[in-house]
Amino acid sequence: MNRRITRRSLGRLLAAAPAALAAPLAALPPAEKKAAAPVFTEKERKDIARGQSELKKAMAALHKAQIPIGTEPAFVFSTARKK
Repeated sequence: MNRRITRRSLGRLLAAAPAALAAPLAALPPAEKKAAAPVFTEKERKDIARGQSELKKAMAALHKAQIPIGTEPAFVFSTARKK
């Protein structure tokens, strides 16, 4: 069976994916649905907090960056197929 996938069938598949992933959880008893919270050491908590702080600083710097309106994107979308 050699069928090509179309955009429409891919869209249907992606739209149905959350329901398909939730179906096994619906079959479990309520006690088993709840995932255990991760347990972090104090050092890991500090590392996570430091990482979040660095990420916030980087995001702030990106928001402050002035990009001219004529700047081209870093990629080009082309519908032409390469052979």
